[in-house]
Amino acid sequence: LNQQRLIVTDRITTARRQRVRLTWQLGEGWEVTPTDKGWTLTRGTLTVIVKLAEELRWSVVTGRAGEEPAGWIVRGGAVREAPAFVGEGELDGPFEIESSFEVR
Repeated sequence: LNQQRLIVTDRITTARRQRVRLTWQLGEGWEVTPTDKGWTLTRGTLTVIVKLAEELRWSVVTGRAGEEPAGWIVRGGAVREAPAFVGEGELDGPFEIESSFEVR
């Protein structure tokens, strides 16, 4: 898995200004550390470098069961805290939002 990169592009085809919320829900056990260029995710020996679209305001939420955005998952019938990236903003369409995840 070392040096593998996943780039996801969300294409919004509207021709007008659009309010956008994009959520990347992670699994439990991930530690999220902000960096000057994005975030670093760690879980055990696995490290992932995350770069998210600069056009949106990003935050990390966790442990908010029953609320939007989530920050939690259901595993084995139990609600468990799990971090989520949430990006919000207003953009003029059409536009593309790019997210990058690189395993190190």
